[in-house]
Amino acid sequence: MPSTAQHEPLFLRLLESEFALTFAAGHAREELQRHWSRCVLPSSDGAAAVAVDDSDPSRLGTFRYPLTSRLTNRAIENLAGRFVSLHACGLSDGTGRVLALVGASGSGKTTAALALASDDFGYVTDETVAVDRDGRVVGFPRPLAVADPESVGGKSQRGPDELGLRTCPDELTLGAIVLLHRVPERRDPPRLERLSLLDAVTALVPHTSFLTSVDRPLQALAELTERCGVFRLTFRDVQDTRDLLRPVLGAGRPTGAAPWTPSPPPLTDDAVAWGLRDGRVRQVPCTDAVDVGDETLVLLDRRPVRLSGIGRTLWHWARSAPSRAEALDHVVELHGQHPDADRLVGAAITTMQESGVLGHGVPQSAGQVLAGRSTARGRAGTCTLGSDDGP
Repeated sequence: MPSTAQHEPLFLRLLESEFALTFAAGHAREELQRHWSRCVLPSSDGAAAVAVDDSDPSRLGTFRYPLTSRLTNRAIENLAGRFVSLHACGLSDGTGRVLALVGASGSGKTTAALALASDDFGYVTDETVAVDRDGRVVGFPRPLAVADPESVGGKSQRGPDELGLRTCPDELTLGAIVLLHRVPERRDPPRLERLSLLDAVTALVPHTSFLTSVDRPLQALAELTERCGVFRLTFRDVQDTRDLLRPVLGAGRPTGAAPWTPSPPPLTDDAVAWGLRDGRVRQVPCTDAVDVGDETLVLLDRRPVRLSGIGRTLWHWARSAPSRAEALDHVVELHGQHPDADRLVGAAITTMQESGVLGHGVPQSAGQVLAGRSTARGRAGTCTLGSDDGP
């Protein structure tokens, strides 16, 4: 029969949230304390209670991963609006500078943590690198899923202390971001390249959680990119990348990068709906937009749209809701005469309307505008519109 101590709650601090795990029988308490050893608190008055049904010892293996996912999701959700949460493995050097290895599921984040936090770096997390606007990172040393042929599904959950992963300093700051591009069939040596600010921000958008809850989300990503630089690592085996990754934290801020500025505030739904005549081209409200060099990046909900050439010109000019004739005149004025200017501009407008960044006509209500934006949001991927060709 479990002791009284086994029935005591297990207090955990995950990111900036505190939880009290309560147990039906106490069978799982010792195991979970090992797994979450670096997150354990002695007590917590304001912790959120999370019930763990461990009454049947034969079923203990069925709730480990669901519980980890549940706690992780709640902790990340509680950061919404205050932190940029990158889907990343976090590794730190001895000074607390964090290397964020960003990638989708299956890109090698956990493998990188296991391989590189054993001797080269300290273990920050294998799931989410949460960073605020000042570059401060919140550690999240949660358990890792490791290969285990004897376990159901071929994996078991182990804590960083059980695995012998190195600890990291208490104070952490973002030092560099690396996008993982694992190519299993690759034969060439691993390659590391620094990305331009616009390429970096565009690439990071899909690897974030609750990005649109952050104030000025594209600008937040641009600030992080400008602060430390973003790289792409193309590799087959993360074990072969040590010599490339060690110097990254000392690479410093990127030099010679194209300057970026916030794009003029997007029109509100009321402004779009007010006073427009049918046939005019209008700029559809967006989540955020930044100008980088001679290009503009627009965020429609979580979908980035990259504009250059006449596409960028049309989008900025569409704030004034011009007619198609006025839009054509403006493009010709900025880009010069072209014998096929009318067709090129018309085709660009059509493409931008299909992509959701431009609209036309008179919305009957702000609700119609929002409905149109919802349709555009459903299209996945990054759209790039415009080029140096044309008028």
